[in-house]
Amino acid sequence: MHRATRATCDDDTAGSSSSSPSSSTSPTLAGEGSGGSTSTTTPPPSPQVVAAAGGAEGMWWVAFWPLRVLWRFILSIFQDPRRARAVGRVQWGSGGGNLSAQLEEMSVGNPLPERYEGTFGEALQAAGAMHRFLVVYLHSQEHWDSPRFVSQVLCHPSVVSYLSENYVFWAVSASSPEGYRLGSTLGASSYPFIGVLGNVQGQRAVLDTFQGSVTTDILVARLIRVMEESGAFLAIAREEEVQAVADRGIMQTQNQEYEEALAADRKRKEEAQRLEEEERRLRKAAAEAAREEEERRCRAEEEARLAAERTQREREEDRKTKLGRLPPEPPADASDITKIAIRLPSGTRIGRKFHVTDTLQSLYDFVDISQDDVGADQYVL
Repeated sequence: MHRATRATCDDDTAGSSSSSPSSSTSPTLAGEGSGGSTSTTTPPPSPQVVAAAGGAEGMWWVAFWPLRVLWRFILSIFQDPRRARAVGRVQWGSGGGNLSAQLEEMSVGNPLPERYEGTFGEALQAAGAMHRFLVVYLHSQEHWDSPRFVSQVLCHPSVVSYLSENYVFWAVSASSPEGYRLGSTLGASSYPFIGVLGNVQGQRAVLDTFQGSVTTDILVARLIRVMEESGAFLAIAREEEVQAVADRGIMQTQNQEYEEALAADRKRKEEAQRLEEEERRLRKAAAEAAREEEERRCRAEEEARLAAERTQREREEDRKTKLGRLPPEPPADASDITKIAIRLPSGTRIGRKFHVTDTLQSLYDFVDISQDDVGADQYVL
């Protein structure tokens, strides 16, 4: 993707600095799959191993390395006293300690770029989520140029500003297991080492790497060039995310409308079911009331029938009793008799002869026996 470039170095460091061209495809990056989990690894190669691997150039670098360190140290004393103290403390000190403490010490009070705290895999994920490229800095505590690079290049305001605005910055110690694996993967052979990684057309790719002594202008120019040549992929990713968010919003709106329609349908069905159940309940109540009314009517008719039968039986028994006690009618030629004629309530005329010695009760008994209407006994002679 990128043109092959080489960082411009000063006269006494040109032999040790190098840069690698960018690539559109990425090697397997350490920490991607495991999220930065640690494992037992071999330590970083020694200068002797580098010399054996690099041929004549490596032998030259090993032979003159002590003199180069001493020369740089002497120059630093006259250029920047604070840097000289930092070099003395870090280069000739214990050589260990936390990465943050090492960077703070080498920065000699200058503000460092905002560094992502986490594993390499987490840093890649964070950069992808922010639609930014990831700048990886492999820090070598023992390398002679690390203090200069940290204090003068990495802490330069233009570098700090550009990294904060356009990249996700992540640093790791080259001597740590994760840093050693990553350096081997990216082909780090000299320090300081900077790698720019990103997601290009759905694949993680190494966009640029440069290592060795580098100036502020070169670093910023290379970072700007990466953005110019590959930033379109970030814009596409942002547009795709915006479109995806819009699609999700439309889908959520449609789902919400669908759920609301379902809820309305359920409510209508529930209301119809409630009305149907209410109507069924009312019909059942009406039928129950009609049944009870019919039962009451039947009971009343039965009671009336039984009462009428009882009254009829009582009347017949009463007629039998009155008939039994009514004295015989005297003959027509008997003396001391009287004939009485009576019109019943029904209009029928009855008559009978009574002896003058018969009582008035006999007359009533005769009238009661002669009429058939129930309740006709309520009369006055």
